Amino acid sequence: MANVHTLNDLNRGGGGGGGGYPGGGGYMAMGGQEPGPPLDPEAMDALSMFQGLQGGGGQQSKPPREENFWDMWKFTFCANFTPNAIPAIVFYINTVVYIAAIIWSNIQYGKLNNNVFLGPELALLNEWGAKNPFLIRYQYQYWRLLTPVFLTVGFN
Repeated sequence: MANVHTLNDLNRGGGGGGGGYPGGGGYMAMGGQEPGPPLDPEAMDALSMFQGLQGGGGQQSKPPREENFWDMWKFTFCANFTPNAIPAIVFYINTVVYIAAIIWSNIQYGKLNNNVFLGPELALLNEWGAKNPFLIRYQYQYWRLLTPVFLTVGFN
């Protein structure tokens, strides 16, 4: 156990010795007291980057005993995530367009793509703006450079 190196060793100002070996610092060498600041700016950057992996990143709104599984995931990996953030909005648009493509593929063609699991017909995707280099170059359909962001072929 003496050679275990963790972010807590950085947080406590030790070199990572873990159990308080000479020169190693660690929690036991500090006598169980609250740690001081990290030694250098690089260590401080590492702590701020990975602090969420130590149990919430200090931004928790609930005590650990009262948080549920989803709160733990949010505070550990996406502490600043909000439902109106740009990635969330892109996700919502992708989901709506995918469901609409599945429904429209069943209405217009009477089937889904046989080669892709739960995928709309490729002709429908081409109608809706899938990336087609020929049409972009020779028919000047430059909007096809943006629309593939929102189209999904299906699950591979």
